[in-house]
Amino acid sequence: SIKDYAALMQSDPRYQQALRVGKDPEKYVQALQEAGYATDPNYGRKLVGIMQGASLRDVMKELVL
Repeated sequence: SIKDYAALMQSDPRYQQALRVGKDPEKYVQALQEAGYATDPNYGRKLVGIMQGASLRDVMKELVL
């Protein structure tokens, strides 16, 4: 599924702006939403909330150790 996602992002012109800002996760998810990737109008905000949340931060700390 990851290969399919990457192929979609690279091949569909509407996602090119998202790829251009791909090094900034918050800008990336916002650009995906603006391109119509998700039907949920809060898609970008929800993903940013997850990225900034304690649960993901805790998991990332464990992976770094």
